[in-house]
Amino acid sequence: MGRRDIAYRLLDKLYMNILTNKYILFKKETLYHPVSFSDGVVKAKRENGTIQRLKLIESIIEEEPSSILDIGSAEGFFSMALAQRGNFVAAFEGKKQRSMIGQITARKNGINNVAFYNCNLDIEIAKSLPVFDTVLCLAVWHHWVRLHDLEYANKLLQVIWSKTDKRMFFETGLTELPDDFKLKDRDEEWLLKNMKSVLGDVKISKLGESSSFSSETFRKTATKLDSAEFKRVFYMIEKNTEKDK
Repeated sequence: MGRRDIAYRLLDKLYMNILTNKYILFKKETLYHPVSFSDGVVKAKRENGTIQRLKLIESIIEEEPSSILDIGSAEGFFSMALAQRGNFVAAFEGKKQRSMIGQITARKNGINNVAFYNCNLDIEIAKSLPVFDTVLCLAVWHHWVRLHDLEYANKLLQVIWSKTDKRMFFETGLTELPDDFKLKDRDEEWLLKNMKSVLGDVKISKLGESSSFSSETFRKTATKLDSAEFKRVFYMIEKNTEKDK
């Protein structure tokens, strides 16, 4: 290994310390995803739910390499795990800190078939994307509703679906979210009707559930950890190929 490579590795280690510690070297941040590909980095807010969701995804995706879009990729747990299975993954994350953690972790572990983009996906950007075999739309739709409104969130979902060739994995919060997400009175039945009205003739399968948060702990940082008491439904959306009988 050359001096330049050694210097790059030392810089990556320094950057990771800065990104994952509140006071540079003293108190670890609580990240959203577990960063299991690096040197013992931190506890995750949604560690249990993240591992549960990955198992559901891996039970569906074929061994044959494919292209995957991960929207709201956080620190990149799903992106890197799926890239290690031979898929090419494009990971979009709006928070720069999370995106940088993903980049450094991938580089440190030689995962070269994942690309991290520090970008909040919107309708215009989504329109310019290529088509992906699989799309991960996990725990982001409710943020679009909060930041914009339901109509915008549905339109963005519709554009992303037009860029999906095989399947979309979808998950969102509903009744457990704080009031400003404007989804407090929406239940699973409403959500399914909404998705079908937005996406058209689709097949929506309920794959399982994963641990989540209560509305009281939703915006907490270090003390916010997922709990089996609160669940989110995990869906797979596919084009409906069944012919009318």
